[in-house]
Amino acid sequence: GVYGVIRHPLYLGFFLLTIGSAIVWSHPQAWLVVSAIFWMGVSLRVRSEEAILRKKFGSSFADYEARVPGFFPRRSSASGREK
Repeated sequence: GVYGVIRHPLYLGFFLLTIGSAIVWSHPQAWLVVSAIFWMGVSLRVRSEEAILRKKFGSSFADYEARVPGFFPRRSSASGREK
């Protein structure tokens, strides 16, 4: 599923909505401000959530972190999935 492609699909969706709002405002500076504020807040939240998951699931979560990117999917190999 989606959690096999990225660890934080909800935050990626929120980020895209945030960028969409900045586009509607039609101010390039809004993109920078909104993106900076968003990433500051989300990075704090993600760090705390992942610390809890690391504590609860240990090496299983560490393996998952190593295998699955946080926000932006990796390009797939020619076979359609990276191994």
